[in-house]
Amino acid sequence: MLKDSDLMPFGKHKGKLMIEVPRNWLLWFYDEINANGYLVAGSDQTDVYIYIEDNLQAIQKEREIFETEEKRAGFIVLTKTGLKGIIYNDEAREGGKNKTYIVDDNLKPTGLKMLCDPMTQQIIGFIN
Repeated sequence: MLKDSDLMPFGKHKGKLMIEVPRNWLLWFYDEINANGYLVAGSDQTDVYIYIEDNLQAIQKEREIFETEEKRAGFIVLTKTGLKGIIYNDEAREGGKNKTYIVDDNLKPTGLKMLCDPMTQQIIGFIN
């Protein structure tokens, strides 16, 4: 079983620590295997697939935080429940509600999303 401190065993990222392999690549590989359904038991590819599957939520969250291709503009808001969130300008409302990405005090994503009535949110800052 691969760990974060093990080396990537194949491909263009061969020799990098698993924790240093780009999250976009790991998720692409995972999706390719799921779409094609082909793995050889005991192979390096199987080991990497299991590593991804065991760490899937963390890998997805890390990609969202660290591998965003472009900076997005938006608003920092407080929800009516007192949670801090971000609303991005380039995202449409759903059913008249804002997609609000909940963040911590340092504006790091928590992985939670809420649909909020815009009339109940207070703008406390901007992102550009």
